[in-house]
Amino acid sequence: MTLAVSSKLSIGKEGPLAHIGANIGNMVPYFDFLGLEFMQNDFKKRELIAAGTAAGVSVAFGAPIGGALFGYEMSKSTSFWTFRLLWKVFFSCSAATFTLAMCEGIKYGDWTHFTSSSVKFGGLD
Repeated sequence: MTLAVSSKLSIGKEGPLAHIGANIGNMVPYFDFLGLEFMQNDFKKRELIAAGTAAGVSVAFGAPIGGALFGYEMSKSTSFWTFRLLWKVFFSCSAATFTLAMCEGIKYGDWTHFTSSSVKFGGLD
């Protein structure tokens, strides 16, 4: 996935970024330095994978609400999705999109406005 996206193959960006987000969400509880061993059960891993997938989609489109709704749509047939999880997923999508906006600001050196692929949190005048 990473090689396909970085080589600019015409596969779209939402699918690979959703998979990358899901993989990162799956790996986070296993980083020893974070101290998240309590999240290594199946229920928490499903929540983290859903949040990672939704964050990947929200970064691809620059839309945190769209990413959260995508996560809900993909997992509504399962019983683990709750209203509480929707807020957690929306927060992770907002944080991912805001991080994209900050990285683009660093890359282009322009902190007054963000590009069209990032969320508009207002001007930093």
